[in-house]
Amino acid sequence: MEPFTTNFKLIQQRYPPLVYLLRKPKDFEIQKSRTGQPTAKYKGIYLHSRYDPQAEAKRMADQIKPGKGDVIILYGVGLGYHVKEILSRLSPDNFFIIIEADFEIFSAAVSLMDFSDLLVSPQIELAISVKPEAILNWLDKNFEAIGHRQIWTISHQASVQLYGDYYRLLNEKIQNFLNTRQKITGSKFFKSNVALLKQLYPGLVERLVTPNGIEILESKTGLPTIRYKGILIHGDDDPIEEAKQVTRSAELTRTDVVFVYGFGLGYHIEELLRESDPDLKILVVEKDLNIFSAAVHLIDLRPILLSSRVTLAVTATSESILKWVTVNFQFLKNRGTWTIEHKPSVDLYPEYYQDIGHRIKAYLENQRLQAATLARFGLKWQQNILTNLPAAISNPDVKDIINAFPTGVPIIIISAGPSLDKNIPLLNKAKGKALLLAVDTSLRPLLQQGVKPDLVVAVDPQQTNYRYFEGVDLSDGPPLVAGLITYWEILNIPGPKFVFSTNHPFNLWVSKYIGDKGFMETSGGSVATVAFYLARALKGNPIIFIGQDLAYTDGLVYTRDSALISSWVDQINRFNTMEMMIYNYIKERSVITVPGIYGGEVETNRVLNEYRKWFEAEIPGCEPGTVVINATGGGARIGGTIPLSFEETLEKYCRQPIPIDDILERAALRPVDNILPKLKSELNRVADRLSRVRTLAEKRLALARRSRYEDIRKGKSGQRKSHLEQQLNAEQDAFQTLKVLFYSEIFEQMQEAKKIESRIEANYQQDLIWYQGLKNAAQIMRRLLLEAIKKL
Repeated sequence: MEPFTTNFKLIQQRYPPLVYLLRKPKDFEIQKSRTGQPTAKYKGIYLHSRYDPQAEAKRMADQIKPGKGDVIILYGVGLGYHVKEILSRLSPDNFFIIIEADFEIFSAAVSLMDFSDLLVSPQIELAISVKPEAILNWLDKNFEAIGHRQIWTISHQASVQLYGDYYRLLNEKIQNFLNTRQKITGSKFFKSNVALLKQLYPGLVERLVTPNGIEILESKTGLPTIRYKGILIHGDDDPIEEAKQVTRSAELTRTDVVFVYGFGLGYHIEELLRESDPDLKILVVEKDLNIFSAAVHLIDLRPILLSSRVTLAVTATSESILKWVTVNFQFLKNRGTWTIEHKPSVDLYPEYYQDIGHRIKAYLENQRLQAATLARFGLKWQQNILTNLPAAISNPDVKDIINAFPTGVPIIIISAGPSLDKNIPLLNKAKGKALLLAVDTSLRPLLQQGVKPDLVVAVDPQQTNYRYFEGVDLSDGPPLVAGLITYWEILNIPGPKFVFSTNHPFNLWVSKYIGDKGFMETSGGSVATVAFYLARALKGNPIIFIGQDLAYTDGLVYTRDSALISSWVDQINRFNTMEMMIYNYIKERSVITVPGIYGGEVETNRVLNEYRKWFEAEIPGCEPGTVVINATGGGARIGGTIPLSFEETLEKYCRQPIPIDDILERAALRPVDNILPKLKSELNRVADRLSRVRTLAEKRLALARRSRYEDIRKGKSGQRKSHLEQQLNAEQDAFQTLKVLFYSEIFEQMQEAKKIESRIEANYQQDLIWYQGLKNAAQIMRRLLLEAIKKL
């Protein structure tokens, strides 16, 4: 049987992918040597001796002396003389890796020489015309089997002449791989690092890997560095000095939390620990387990792992990182955050670190806005909720509407944008064929033009919003859908009502005693976004927007009969026209442009644009199959909506009669539970606890003042502080009622205290502000509760 036939069958069994690459060799000149054995000339170079190929092969094999279990790596197959010679000298526990750059050469060898002994041997691995990375992957995969045996490399000179660059690069990569593995397996830090990780991060220990694709280098100062995916993770001059430069750029004096993007080998983290205050918290984020595993093998990580200030987030999700931030950073008390980017790490995974950075920034900005909002409106909201308690316990809930409505009812959300004027005349055609859900700003214009909506949504806590209802008779409807935070006079207007809860901290607390009123999301920031949330909860289909311009359509602000426009009428004179007032109103609000509903750009402001983006983010949360139509007829484009004229919308979607009034009447008939006695009892109980909080805060405040001058090293002051903190922490139920008032009391002062340069002085001032604010908030809240109890 010809050698090729035998070889082909064996290759097909053991290396099936190679079969498809076998071909008739081209550009081969087969010649006989003087000993009669074939040799070949290929691309002008003889692959073997023209005199005695076998003797040449023996001389080549004599270059290596493989011991038991050693590994031989051969560069170049030729026609296989030296391959067979080396194979004849191996013991059964040797590994033999044969690498050939050119498939033409391998095809010629298979055609001329019987390779059956080579192809059936389990100790031989062929790598024919493959990239160096594939060979390194095989070495990495089989390294545990290879262990610490000696590795011999031998080159077939003719092959190296033909493909020197390929074999030189491959040899360099293999040597780097072997050197790296030798340094890793010989690490003196690995066991101690792993022992600590088992205690502190047991889940991480289970995921550690033997570093793959890492090249270990020695810096000029003798410290290790690594190259990974072509990037030097630390400089090869002086990693410590480099780390100092990284930390020097950080502003740490007014920082409580530092986010470090990229662990590397940890040099910059150790430096950060040395240079920062002892109460600074550090979150280290590392995307690549390979890099962290290399650090565990190469570096003494005990200073980092033993520090209670450092938290490691290796291959962590952005969600888990945000969870850590929420626990470890309080906007009110913490002075600030700083981000240190380890540039090589960020260069490796820019999208990962950018995403985490954006999410943390958005969270902190939200915390800032929330804190500022609570500080600005906190007392007003608290008063509204307490004053609205009688309405809350005597009226049905918004969830009664949600439970009463069938799914798939068309819902028209009516806002007060400029385009509402042209659509109001069409609304009566939709009466009884869709739920007309009006926001408070659109109520007056609708009623003045003879349109009575089915429901009116109100949520704003400010007194100015009462103007939308002044002079309006709601005794016979439409029913008001209002949140507990809504300005209290609005809920005192005679007429049917449905009450809902929001995520306001005190609203959440009082819900434990007044029951589940149904929750409406207020994060969108406007009454229109609350109306959309209600339409979505009702599972309306389609949900239709009108008057939702979110822009200055035709240079206007609101529909002409809105409360704001009406309030300007009395101010008109020849020096102050309506056009001038509208122009000045728009000019004061930082005009920007956004895509228009029918193409082009339209003018709006940043607040309205935030509402637009909120709608675009929330529309996908509707029930599957829900159609959302923007029938406004002007203004900004809202992604996720179908632009359609209101007339076409009514013709297509609002044709079937729906007993809207009957549904709402049934929803309002649910008997309201008598929870008044229990509520009064609970409010009295909390009022008593607030007296205790006030007393404890007063004691803690006095102790903070004395502690500045006392010798706290004796421990007495610290013990008293700890005892008082424990007593305060036991009053969690009372604390839940205080959050908003507390923010109102101390927000501005805490922002100023954060600016103090000395951390000791800053902490002292913060203590004074904190406990004085807690004392004042408890006192105010107790008074408000007692007033609410009297009204109940």
